[in-house]
Amino acid sequence: MKRDNIRFISGILIFNLIFSLIGTFCFIYLLLHYNSKKKNNYDLALLCKGDLDCSSILQKAIDNSASTGVELYIPPGRYLITKPLRLKSHVKIRGAGQYVTSIILAKRNKDNLSHCAFSCDETQNGIKYAGLQGLAIIYEDEPLPEMSGLYFHKASRCSFSNLVIKNFGTGFRSDLIWMSNLTSVHSVRCLIGFQINRGTSCYLQNCYANVCVQGFTLTKLAYSSLQNCAVDHINQGGLRLGDPKFKLSFAYYFNNCKGITMTGCGAEHSSGGYLQAKRSVITLVGCRSHNIGTQYNGTKKQYLLDLPDKSSKLTLIGCSLGNDNSWTKNSNAAVFRVEKGSSIYMLNSKVSNTAIAKKDVRGQLFDISANPICSN
Repeated sequence: MKRDNIRFISGILIFNLIFSLIGTFCFIYLLLHYNSKKKNNYDLALLCKGDLDCSSILQKAIDNSASTGVELYIPPGRYLITKPLRLKSHVKIRGAGQYVTSIILAKRNKDNLSHCAFSCDETQNGIKYAGLQGLAIIYEDEPLPEMSGLYFHKASRCSFSNLVIKNFGTGFRSDLIWMSNLTSVHSVRCLIGFQINRGTSCYLQNCYANVCVQGFTLTKLAYSSLQNCAVDHINQGGLRLGDPKFKLSFAYYFNNCKGITMTGCGAEHSSGGYLQAKRSVITLVGCRSHNIGTQYNGTKKQYLLDLPDKSSKLTLIGCSLGNDNSWTKNSNAAVFRVEKGSSIYMLNSKVSNTAIAKKDVRGQLFDISANPICSN
């Protein structure tokens, strides 16, 4: 009996000893890990002060994050770069917040010919499982058409959130992207706010293009959605893509896109049209526009909704577009262009303060400057 008690007590003591050793080991590991991260963050903030070129320092930190698997945190501050930072797969970069942590791309000169602030890894495989969060990415000069804030030729399963991109030719651009999301990305004073040249299964939520020539330019995108996105001040603020008398611009432009849903997306205070679709199938739910087209002074016809080819289908459900009569103030601003072969289906929607009598519109031109409904 005594031997059993001794064995029982010994077992408890051994168990407590092992448990204490494991706890001590974990505590030491976490302490060292925290101090290492704190030291790295402190080094970034210390080494990148003032107008020093931080390109190499930040790239080294990104490379280290790729090798260790630890999220890279960039403390508050202003970080000047002169060449693109190459984001790598499985790397998460988090700043302290928009305009709190700013990545500034220096003005281009003979020694700095950078075309973007962030780009893919140099390999042709692009990036996957990468992310950017809580940063302002700013070019310190006037936007140039060939420059992009974020440019990824290929990206998959990536996440971009709480970003401000300012003064670039294109704010966000990807040549091929799939299974990725953009959340609360703000593109301001860029010629094109968001440009996707090919992709599938993408989700754009609360994205905002402000004072751009064109808001969203989406090509060959499929099975994707835009939710609560907005575009303001299109073709205003002194930015132009070509001669303003001949260039038409739109808040949302689609080319060869299928399976696209826009929910609660709007456009306000713009001289351009709301949407143009070519060879695309798009559904709009609860979308709205206000005060657009009033300042358009071009010689070509500008349309609120434009389907200029023969194979597009647009469905409007519960939408309210142009209901402030803004399109009646300009003789060159028309409501619809729907070429034969394309169609607009409307359900519980109102366009340009005129209730459309038909449930669907096929192959007709609508121009409220003359008559709400007139044949092509």
